[in-house]
Amino acid sequence: MPGQTGRLVPVRDTDALTEAIIAALIEKDESLALAEAGKGWVEDKFSVSRMVMGTLETYRELV
Repeated sequence: MPGQTGRLVPVRDTDALTEAIIAALIEKDESLALAEAGKGWVEDKFSVSRMVMGTLETYRELV
């Protein structure tokens, strides 16, 4: 989620990548906030409980 959990740059755009890296180094508070939001998103979407619930739902659909 660009702007919420990280910085997104176009593929093979080295200038955009350079700018994003520089921004990450200069804007430390924003970078830390993006990192924390990204970590939270991963923990929410890929938690053990969510995977278990997804597996149970799949089993219910199959039975």
